[in-house]
Amino acid sequence: MGVERERWIAFAGAIVVHLLLFAVLGFGLIDRKERPATATFKPVIQASAVSEEQVMEPLRRRQAAEAEEKRRIAEERRKAAEAKQRAEEARKKAEAQKRRQAEEAARRKIAEQQRQAELKKQQEAEQARLAELEKQRKIEAERKAEAARKKAEAERKAEEARKKAEAERKAEEVRRKAEAEARLKAAMAAEEARLAAEAQQRRQAQLDTAQKQYVADITNKVQRNWLRQSGSQGSYCRVLIHQIPGGEVVNVRLIECDGDVPFQRSVESAVRKASPLPAPPEPELFEREIEFIFEP
Repeated sequence: MGVERERWIAFAGAIVVHLLLFAVLGFGLIDRKERPATATFKPVIQASAVSEEQVMEPLRRRQAAEAEEKRRIAEERRKAAEAKQRAEEARKKAEAQKRRQAEEAARRKIAEQQRQAELKKQQEAEQARLAELEKQRKIEAERKAEAARKKAEAERKAEEARKKAEAERKAEEVRRKAEAEARLKAAMAAEEARLAAEAQQRRQAQLDTAQKQYVADITNKVQRNWLRQSGSQGSYCRVLIHQIPGGEVVNVRLIECDGDVPFQRSVESAVRKASPLPAPPEPELFEREIEFIFEP
């Protein structure tokens, strides 16, 4: 806007100068036309006795005036030319300023475009760098997460394996302990069984001995109460006795006998006379039925 204003001021100044110049020139021409043609020479006609100096003075004045007028016109023309030149220079300067401003604006625009392009390029590069960093961060996070997952899985499996091994070890200990206890119990049971068997054997031997003694006592008592009848024949009888607690004989039966009837009756009579039978050396040897061999 400032350049355009200066341009218009210079143009207006040039117009004013030209108008003034044209006015001055026109005024000079009009002044010469209005002067009578004889006015210059009138003094010459009327004053024949006038000196040459007097005659030449007006001419000199007029010439001086014309010279002054020419000088003035030339000065005005010079000034107008200078004003025109200044106006032209101002116009050229304004155009050059405008052109420089336009070039500067274009340069600034190009520089701004380049700066914006460079900034955009930098922003794109920064975005690409940040995107790459984010990508690497995600990859690293995924790698760490996968490593943590694998580590946790390995630790879980190791813990499960440890717990399993511990459980198996404890189970093995329990099994071994149970086997040891079972072996110990079996050994103790076997020992107890052996001792019981030995005790039973000893007891059975004692009972067998006592049983034999018990049967021998019964046989001896029966024999003490036996009387052979004259003429009877016999040397062996297998006798079955039925008794009640206390040794009282309630029944006698000859299972097998090689003697005759009198012999058999004598044996039966001897058993009944032996009642009550001797008590067994051990209470558990008492039986309601006792079988023995009678051989007189």
